[in-house]
Amino acid sequence: MNKLQKLWYSCKEIGIPQMADYAIYLVQKKSGSLIKKTPLNGFALDFNPQEVNLKIPITPFNPQLQQLLEKDRIRIFMSADEIISGWYQPFGGEKTPLSFATGVASFVHWAEVGDQINGRDIKWLWEPARFTWVYDLAKAWLLTKEDHYPKFFWQKFTEFVQANPVNSAPNWSSAQEIAMRMIAWLMAYQVFKDSQATTAEHTSQLVTALWQHASRIPSTLGYARSQNNNHLLSEALGMVIAGSLFGGKSSRAHDWLKLGLTTFDQAILKQVEKDGTYSQHSANYHRLMLHLALIYRVYAKHLSIDIPQKILDRLASSTNWLGAQLDPISGRLPNLGHNDGSLLFPQGSVDYRDYRPTLQAASLAFTGQACLPSGAWDELVLWLGLSEIEKVNDPHQ
Repeated sequence: MNKLQKLWYSCKEIGIPQMADYAIYLVQKKSGSLIKKTPLNGFALDFNPQEVNLKIPITPFNPQLQQLLEKDRIRIFMSADEIISGWYQPFGGEKTPLSFATGVASFVHWAEVGDQINGRDIKWLWEPARFTWVYDLAKAWLLTKEDHYPKFFWQKFTEFVQANPVNSAPNWSSAQEIAMRMIAWLMAYQVFKDSQATTAEHTSQLVTALWQHASRIPSTLGYARSQNNNHLLSEALGMVIAGSLFGGKSSRAHDWLKLGLTTFDQAILKQVEKDGTYSQHSANYHRLMLHLALIYRVYAKHLSIDIPQKILDRLASSTNWLGAQLDPISGRLPNLGHNDGSLLFPQGSVDYRDYRPTLQAASLAFTGQACLPSGAWDELVLWLGLSEIEKVNDPHQ
């Protein structure tokens, strides 16, 4: 098959718009345009970071959550102490040092880095930088109010910021990773903000880091569109979150909000079929899509934005699809498609193969009722405040 035939088949299978987005991305990357769009020094803030009040629509302070955490306190403390000792478990596997070392000089721009770093898959560098390990620290603090847990978080936050200057490789190379890191930071801040270990300087540094992270996302949104997968959903959500945080201070952030909302809705319609199946044909990626949609739902409610019914219908169908595949005893699904063990929200189960926390939360958010009896898997519901979410009016019921 010659190059012309490959191009024709690619356009036929993927579509000309996606091919065009990818071609534009390649031209921008090779021409150095992306380096100019995302300079190593970052972008000046449109406001004084000390004047920003971070309003986060997640309130993990309720008796029900406290009761669930109490039942899991031994595991939580063991995990939190292990993390403070400098270890974590990436992808649900063996213990690994919690390090942000990348082996790449901090002056190298992200656009100059490939998918392999010193012969190692870049995902192993991204995983600790997602900060999903912070959730057990947050749980431990909710149980004890001992400040060494938030103190360690801020220590690692500062370490990350210093080791990964704005737009330097490789932890700035994926806008999806940037959006996921924003989510974890904000969840941690919401828990730790009342701790004495959280200072005004920490908050100001977090505001600045969130702004720089959000500023990175729009430059490669075309690439995410060309992929038309969970990358696009993650990045759209990142812009929605940034718009929520900074929209009142910055016209640029207000534009991010509008772009993020439109992009997320369009992506759901393109990626989720009416029968609830997901375009990436992976149980793990199906869960990730629902995790992102759950956060989107929470922020939409916070912003008093009505999600179109056709979007909610797709998400309800995707939730029902997940439930139809689930073994309610183990919480597992058939291991369909790609599965690297990643888990954006490890609330409710330490086993990344347990899909019950996601199903319970998505059922409440998108069908208006729980699909499982109460259990440890209710934890994600309580973190996201979904037990009090208004019921969705499903015209098909």
